[in-house]
Amino acid sequence: MAQKHKFSYKAKLGQVLHFNTIQRHVNVLALEFVGSIFLGREHRMALQHDLAYAGEQDLWNSDERFRLVLDNLSDYAVIMVDISGAITYWNIGATNLFGYRPDVALGQPLETLFTEDDRRRGLPGQEMKEAAKNGQCDDECMLVGKDGTTSFSSGSLSAIFGADHRLLGYVKVIRDQTNRRKMDE
Repeated sequence: MAQKHKFSYKAKLGQVLHFNTIQRHVNVLALEFVGSIFLGREHRMALQHDLAYAGEQDLWNSDERFRLVLDNLSDYAVIMVDISGAITYWNIGATNLFGYRPDVALGQPLETLFTEDDRRRGLPGQEMKEAAKNGQCDDECMLVGKDGTTSFSSGSLSAIFGADHRLLGYVKVIRDQTNRRKMDE
């Protein structure tokens, strides 16, 4: 059965084009342009180039919606790292919890957020190994912000695997539990 989706695509020339996509078979995606447009030869060529990627645009739009959700989670730090432990994604919740702007955090080692004692004990690497082996590693520990203050946090480090089951990296979701811990004491 054919699956139908609607999406808009902003061409490089600035026009917003509306399409219906019809997935007839697994690898066959038909595009139906909605509306009319008159373009000169050079603009038609640019539009044809843009349309070569239009099928991917629908997927990108769904990825973009997901990215917007992650970017706006202010109470949860969501951090992605590559297989070496370097930070590759940093949301607003991570900025709120740790104080680093994304442009400063990106590329830094995840272990920067751990206390010196936990780094010395190899905790960041142990978490990555456990997540790679079991898919996930949950923890509660003290983490360190930019200004040196510590917060008691609960978190989960999950391994991200590709379609070929190859480890691509990790995502760590962290919540500050300092106030909860103070109330429990």
